[in-house]
Amino acid sequence: MASSDDQTTTDAAAPATTNRKQPFPRGFLSSIGSGWAERPESLPPARPQAPYAAARRAAVSASFPGRRL
Repeated sequence: MASSDDQTTTDAAAPATTNRKQPFPRGFLSSIGSGWAERPESLPPARPQAPYAAARRAAVSASFPGRRL
């Protein structure tokens, strides 16, 4: 007989299976797309960190040409 610890380990090691191609229910889609607060049409100013972050993303991307990260 397996102990409860063995069963927990087995359950945790089992791969999760999800079907991302399965369509969402119509009720979910209608509720998730409504009830949001209004937002301004203009974008906020760029943060001072934006140039550094863009350069860092470019450097990481250049390290893995043709690969999706």
